[in-house]
Amino acid sequence: MVAASRADAIGLNFYAPGKRFVDVATAESIVAVLSESQSALVTVGVFVNDEVENILNISATLGLHSVQLHGDESPDFLRRLIRGAEDRGLKLDFIRAIRTLPSNDQAAMDLKEIETEINRWTDAGVDAILIDAAVAGDFGGTGKQVDWDGFSKLSSPVPKILAGGLTPDNLGSAIRTAQPAAVDVASGVETDPRHKSQSKTESFAATAHKLL
Repeated sequence: MVAASRADAIGLNFYAPGKRFVDVATAESIVAVLSESQSALVTVGVFVNDEVENILNISATLGLHSVQLHGDESPDFLRRLIRGAEDRGLKLDFIRAIRTLPSNDQAAMDLKEIETEINRWTDAGVDAILIDAAVAGDFGGTGKQVDWDGFSKLSSPVPKILAGGLTPDNLGSAIRTAQPAAVDVASGVETDPRHKSQSKTESFAATAHKLL
């Protein structure tokens, strides 16, 4: 369904405590369907505070295209991941999620602080960064929005992906204001945390392709 919606990528969440967690066996069945249908959908493994070897093992088993780090990992952790992928001959892109205050909080986005963080990860070899809203005790998929105007002002040597509270209804405004390289959605196209709505997914993808 996601592939048919014209989305460019699908995230497979391997964070066991998360409400969108999929085990490796389930992920294998998803990847198998994509392979059988010759889908061009990019598969992204989403990891939170995992071990380097486990990330590499899952990436190799599934033939993932990208790895997204969404926990408390360090730039040095990314360097070890990159070295490990190179040693195994894995061709992976790496995305780092950076969490900021939700846009409804009083404090404005601290551009200097976030740009410093972006540069730390760029120096470590990251291919893209994803900006999401921070919610205590949660690692993404919260439905909270980031400051779109602040996002647009962020200087970054690598592509910026906008996440956080995006829906088919607000995506047009978000893209026009934030000017991201790409957009990421979870709760905004769901009927509940483990089920995506086909109509919402198709609408979201259509707007993204029209404006990006």
